Amino acid sequence: MTKIGDTITLVTGSGVEHLYFIIGKHGDRFLLVNATSYKKGKDSSSCILDQKDHPFIQHKTIVNYGDTLDSRETTIERNISSGLSRKLAQIDKKVLSKIVKNALSSEAFPGKYRCYIS
Repeated sequence: MTKIGDTITLVTGSGVEHLYFIIGKHGDRFLLVNATSYKKGKDSSSCILDQKDHPFIQHKTIVNYGDTLDSRETTIERNISSGLSRKLAQIDKKVLSKIVKNALSSEAFPGKYRCYIS
């Protein structure tokens, strides 16, 4: 069962595993934002995370609100069952709150997803 605060990995076309945080829900769809390596000057208004925020994170990381996506629970669970995704440790409520708060103030966060978290 998928819940807000869950984290998963998703393998991209390049074969790289990316960390996704499930931060909201609207109807039968969940909202996912991904983490990417921090690079100086890259969207400095984003939410910055580090190793203490999640066991998968190995270095300074930002939440990439520009790549926000939504998905049905059945799709998330099917991806986990098939090995396309892995379910990881949940994020702490404080970290979840920080990610959501920053989403609402980020220019990169798509407005169409506000209903998932407000």
